[in-house]
Amino acid sequence: MFKEEILGKYFNNLRRILRYKQETLDYYEQIIRFQELQSRATYNLFFEKPVTFILRGIIYLPTHVLRYFNRLADKYYLSKLRKEVDILKIEIKYVQKTRWTKLAK
Repeated sequence: MFKEEILGKYFNNLRRILRYKQETLDYYEQIIRFQELQSRATYNLFFEKPVTFILRGIIYLPTHVLRYFNRLADKYYLSKLRKEVDILKIEIKYVQKTRWTKLAK
């Protein structure tokens, strides 16, 4: 498949990419958590000032719809990142196994 030196570079690149993806995954998980906290705060605000809340909600309805789709896109990207991290971990294990098998021969 690969020569040993190319396999080593490939392995190091995979590890670097995995580290980057995990940092991005942490970032998006924090964004999703922050969005949930914002929606809880908005829900509590409704009970404090219902009339103002409803009027403002009607005025900013298009913005709220766009924000909702943006949150859906963030959640999709988060699930995609989780899958990418899982696949990268599997590939790293496979390359490690291949490298050790070649060294043993």
